[in-house]
Amino acid sequence: MRIDQNVAVVTGAARGIGLATVQQLATRGIEAVAMVDMADAVGASAERCAADYPNTRFKAFVGDTTDEAFRKSVFDQAEAEFGKPVRVCVPAAGITRDKLGAKVNKETGKADLYPPGDFQLVIDVNLIAPVYWSLEMVGRLAESRKR
Repeated sequence: MRIDQNVAVVTGAARGIGLATVQQLATRGIEAVAMVDMADAVGASAERCAADYPNTRFKAFVGDTTDEAFRKSVFDQAEAEFGKPVRVCVPAAGITRDKLGAKVNKETGKADLYPPGDFQLVIDVNLIAPVYWSLEMVGRLAESRKR
């Protein structure tokens, strides 16, 4: 697939797999990348990418990938800034909340179970949000074809 002259959104783009994906897209000629992450470090990562890949434009977005309003604003701003809809989406954001599933408390003899809130957060970030980032792109591409 040719990706030159396209705009991409990559979540988890401050470091790790997300940042490596951004760099690979740039080496393959992507026109612009909206770099998304919860960490403020995504701004510095975007600046480094801009220095390393001068033929690609980068814009950093800091926010919660599980937030619908944030997701929509990233797509809105990316299209406004880069002048075309996002055609490549790589939802690479991911988290862990490592704990034992059940651990017996030595003092009480009762089992402490993995916190439901931690489990839900991991599912939301790693499973649900990537689907909706992808669907956001698909929906906007469908709309752009009707214009």
